Amino acid sequence: MPVRKVCIVGAGVAGLYIATILDSLEIPGLSYDILESSDRVGGRMYTHKFSDAPHDYYDIGAMRYPCIKIMDRTFDLFERMELPLINYYLDSDLTPSLFNDRFKSDEKDPYNVGVGKGGQVPDAVVDSVSKLLGDAFNPYKALLKADFKNGMEELTKVDELSTREFLRCGGPDGKGPRYDFSPSSGWKR
Repeated sequence: MPVRKVCIVGAGVAGLYIATILDSLEIPGLSYDILESSDRVGGRMYTHKFSDAPHDYYDIGAMRYPCIKIMDRTFDLFERMELPLINYYLDSDLTPSLFNDRFKSDEKDPYNVGVGKGGQVPDAVVDSVSKLLGDAFNPYKALLKADFKNGMEELTKVDELSTREFLRCGGPDGKGPRYDFSPSSGWKR
């Protein structure tokens, strides 16, 4: 069997997973090197620990991994590497949300970015964006509330769109509210 050598560029999740696949295939004569430009593995997956005290850390980059079908390989890698995982709770009654050192509320300006609340964004822009976001995303919220499984199926159909792209193009069919992000737009709809 001829000797074959493979070069894997990057020791992030993808590079490490490729290495585990190659290991599992047990191809005779195959070896690989992983080239990594930084001094650690993991790529965008990184937790900075300020001290050894509990909860004294900050997740930098990728930190939340939803347990959905498309992430099966990532979770397989976590299992193979015996990485300790903790549940991530996006929201609970005990979890305060802060933005710019202010507690989030359920109002139309929950992060207090409008001029009327001491922020720097004109209140008319906050009102416009609040309405636009509601028009764009409230249908998905209603679907999730009415039938979570069906709501998730509908939400998954637009999973490849970032929020910005979703709003720029008017949703998956182009019929929804659109938002012009160009600097010359003056933040107009």
